[in-house]
Amino acid sequence: MSGPKLLKLIIAVSAMAISYEGMSQGVMGAVNVTPEYGRRMGFADENGDVIRPSLQGGLVSIYYAGALFGAFWAGQFSDLYGRKCSLAESMSPSV
Repeated sequence: MSGPKLLKLIIAVSAMAISYEGMSQGVMGAVNVTPEYGRRMGFADENGDVIRPSLQGGLVSIYYAGALFGAFWAGQFSDLYGRKCSLAESMSPSV
């Protein structure tokens, strides 16, 4: 699959991911397409054009894998220590 069909598939899957995973996933998607981020991470050239799409996709996959495993860990933490403690712990780095 290539061209417009691939683009439409990527957009559809991304839209589903954002609807399931929330705002932070959408923010990561917006960051992932910025030229400066692409240059820093090594998947874009000096013009911001993607030259290593597999690396770009791999970074996004790692982010989603982290969200998945983080959700399982947070669930176990919450079961063990309670909802109030887990909410306090999850907010503590932000304060």
